[in-house]
Amino acid sequence: MLTSLSDTPAALHLQVRIPQRVYITLVGCGGTGSHIASGLASIAGALAERDIKTDIYLVDPDIVEAKNVGRQLFSPSDIGQAKAAVLAHRLTTGFGLRVGGSVRAIDSLDTFLCEGRRGDHYDRQDALSIVIGAVDNPAARSVIAAAVVNANGRLWWLDAGNENHTGQVCIGNTAKTESMRHSVALGMIDRLPAPHLVYPDLIKQAVKAKTKQSCAELTAAGEQGLMVNRMMAAWACTMLDAFLVRGDLRYFAVAVDLAWGGVKAYTIDTPTIAAAIGLTEKQLTER
Repeated sequence: MLTSLSDTPAALHLQVRIPQRVYITLVGCGGTGSHIASGLASIAGALAERDIKTDIYLVDPDIVEAKNVGRQLFSPSDIGQAKAAVLAHRLTTGFGLRVGGSVRAIDSLDTFLCEGRRGDHYDRQDALSIVIGAVDNPAARSVIAAAVVNANGRLWWLDAGNENHTGQVCIGNTAKTESMRHSVALGMIDRLPAPHLVYPDLIKQAVKAKTKQSCAELTAAGEQGLMVNRMMAAWACTMLDAFLVRGDLRYFAVAVDLAWGGVKAYTIDTPTIAAAIGLTEKQLTER
């Protein structure tokens, strides 16, 4: 147990190259994703001030329904239209951003890696690729996890998930625990564990689903907090700002409990990373 400031683990400096172009794929444009999409406009604008171009790609098979209005970032005039298309149009016309979209489910790697764009940008030294997961099912997250495996450290995955009154946001680019060995040197690190390594349940299929209700239906029934999706979106965009714009990300995950007002940050230091993925500090640092 830490007993004084002197016991606080030394923070590690996350080394991420400064790109000339950022590719962001947002998977899920509903309760959390629609609010993240709004935040991406601010992030893209801040990057543009640094002469960094941003391409945004939105993926979601759903259309806007009446129950989504007010709980997600849609208006009555959007009802009946594809969520991805509505948000893409909004970001393109309102902010002049480069935004594409796909009205399809995430069911294969090429759905969001190659549809409407080529996957070879992962090999570009001047580009940085990020996929944001704002979905509520293990199957979609498993596809994203497989893409992170295939990208071999070149694809960063930021995942935002929630229950009724709790949630978590996590970012990483390394899909296998063994690849985190020997990653710390001279107080620096160039990789972080992918969300499914920190939260294994993200990609585990439940034996029997407790409910088939959507976030919107749970919110309407009073079971899910009205602001939980907005809160997770705010944390996701805050982490993206620190990661992409300020280059000073100090934590790789955050867990939030809105019922009790609790927040736990997983700081980027050797003990915290080791504990999160089941390695020892020696395994992270020893060469």
